[in-house]
Amino acid sequence: MKVNQKTQKKRFYYVYGMIVSFLFCALIVYFLWQNQSQWYFFLPFLICGFSSFMYQAITFFFELRKNQDSVDVMRVWTWKRIFSRLYVVAFFLFWFGCLIIFDMEAFQEGDFILALFSIPFWLIGMYSFWKIWKRR
Repeated sequence: MKVNQKTQKKRFYYVYGMIVSFLFCALIVYFLWQNQSQWYFFLPFLICGFSSFMYQAITFFFELRKNQDSVDVMRVWTWKRIFSRLYVVAFFLFWFGCLIIFDMEAFQEGDFILALFSIPFWLIGMYSFWKIWKRR
């Protein structure tokens, strides 16, 4: 079976994405292993890396079996959507977690100007989350 150059580039991209995501997850697990008290900081990154890996893997194996009749496109699409949403949730968990910690520190120090500085980041985060969640 002859594979055209465009399909080969797609497959290379998916394999490259899987390798990068796997190495990223391995690096995060290494940091978690070294410093177990900071798991709450590294967990969103681990979830993002895992969901990115799974998304790339599902897309790659779908591309390999695309022309076969046994591929259930709806099931592939559903799993891709699940891992895509998992990535979004983990990313914004980290985004809003950083903002919460930033604002708590600002309020504890009594620096309300610094807390006002975070309002645009709250608005950008909420708008981005709403836009991405609605689109997917």
